Amino acid sequence: MESKGPPPPGMPPSPSSEHPNENSRLPTEPQRISMEYVHTRERDTFFELPPDKLQALPSILHLHMRHKPKVRVTLDQKTGKVINTIIKTRIADLNVYSPKTAFDWRVSANIEMPYLGEIEGLQPSSDRGGGDRNKDRLSYRHLAYHIDLTQVTDVNFELLDQCGVMFAKKMLEYCEERTRA
Repeated sequence: MESKGPPPPGMPPSPSSEHPNENSRLPTEPQRISMEYVHTRERDTFFELPPDKLQALPSILHLHMRHKPKVRVTLDQKTGKVINTIIKTRIADLNVYSPKTAFDWRVSANIEMPYLGEIEGLQPSSDRGGGDRNKDRLSYRHLAYHIDLTQVTDVNFELLDQCGVMFAKKMLEYCEERTRA
């Protein structure tokens, strides 16, 4: 993680620093739940998921996945240190064709889980040609939500803007329990 600090431009300052005299008269009970902000620069590489790991995935994934799961290895761009290794699979897409605007867009639902196997020996993803991608990301966390605003540059130096909204694991576990019932 590169920097942690005050909200970026356009975000309001913290209420406690804006009006210190007024804040001294407020009740001592918590009034607001703070939002966390982190700015990271990362590099992703995608690999094929080994067949033995594919069979070990939860059965709910086998029922709903629309694309072949991949292993994503994420490195810190500055240090080269491995930040995360996950299995990621896209389970649904909503493609929106918008003829009266400058672009179309897609909403995708993905499931991610830790990859606990060795990275050495993994085969580069055939879907992406094993291509790396660089990510410049602003992340916000508040309660059960995690929102990422990301600029992605791929191996062809094509720039893509992404917005990701993630939900806390407990919320997903609740949904899975409801699906089984």
